[in-house]
Amino acid sequence: GAGLGWLSEDEAWDTLALVNRALDLSYSSWNEVWDAFRTTRWLWAAEGKAQEATNDLHERNRGTFLLGPKGLWTAIPWDAPYPAPRFLLLDAIASMGDLRLLSPQKWERSSAWERELDNQSRSRAPLSSGGKPTIQ
Repeated sequence: GAGLGWLSEDEAWDTLALVNRALDLSYSSWNEVWDAFRTTRWLWAAEGKAQEATNDLHERNRGTFLLGPKGLWTAIPWDAPYPAPRFLLLDAIASMGDLRLLSPQKWERSSAWERELDNQSRSRAPLSSGGKPTIQ
């Protein structure tokens, strides 16, 4: 986004911090992220028997590339310190009046990451739309 001018450099770095926070709240290791990614990709890419062997080969190569001894994901320690997100994208959405808040029923069924986004959204939303007080 920053390379195309859609995001400022600050927003781009903050978006990476948001992604890291979401991963941290949703998974416990790069291996767990890989398992979820692989399973989801398999579900979306299921094309029948003819494509299975090719997909399996791609999965093995992708796994080695990402998680192998010199893999991209394993080059960065899972528990390394990362900057906390400032939720700059939520600020931009709030300035357009487009924040969406979870209902109490949806909040009860939400993941820790969804709850954090909702709390951050509520802190930016006007009181008239359910903003400010956060659900705990």
